[in-house]
Amino acid sequence: MCFYCKRNIKVVLCKKTKNIVVIITLMEEEPAMCKRIQRLLVSLCTFVTFVFAADVTLTLQFNGNLDYNSTADIYGLQFNHDGCASGAGGGDAVDLGGFNVTASSSAVIGFSFTGSSVPAGSGTLLTGVECDLSQVSGFTFAGQGGSALEVEVLMGEAPVPGCTDPEANNYDEAATADDG
Repeated sequence: MCFYCKRNIKVVLCKKTKNIVVIITLMEEEPAMCKRIQRLLVSLCTFVTFVFAADVTLTLQFNGNLDYNSTADIYGLQFNHDGCASGAGGGDAVDLGGFNVTASSSAVIGFSFTGSSVPAGSGTLLTGVECDLSQVSGFTFAGQGGSALEVEVLMGEAPVPGCTDPEANNYDEAATADDG
C-alpha cells in the first residue's frame, strides 16, 4: 500500500518467464498515479533489468560457431539439440579453458577434469554447431562452485555474399562472405 495516496500496490514475479507484473488499484475519484508510485515503477524497472540480465549471451553463427559473451567464468555447459550439433567441438575459448567437449546425437556437454574454466569475456565457445534456435534447447551453464548462470541464446546475422577483397574491381563493401 502506498502510504501517500493509500492505493494498493501488488508486485508479482513469474518464475518461469521472469516478468514482473505491477498491479495498482486506483480509486475512482483519483485516476492518476501519485509521484511516489511512478518513482517506484521506474526503480522496479531499473532493478529488474539489472537483476535479470543474462550472465552468458550465446550467438549461433551461420558458420557453425557458437560464440559467447560472458560476465562470469564458465565451469560447465550442457544443451540439447536435434542432431545438428553432433560434430561440435571446442572453440578457442574452450581450448584455453582446458575443457573437454563431448557431443552426442542429442546433447553437448563441456567441463574440465581439473576444475579450470572458460574465462569471462567473449570468443568462440564451440565449433560445428550447425543449428538454428528451433533446434536447440535446455541450455545449462555452471559458474564457480556449480552456481547456475543465466543464459540468453541469439541467432547471428546471415552472411552477405560478395567480393570481400578491397583491391578487386568488384569489391562489395556490404559483403561478409567471399563468393569467389
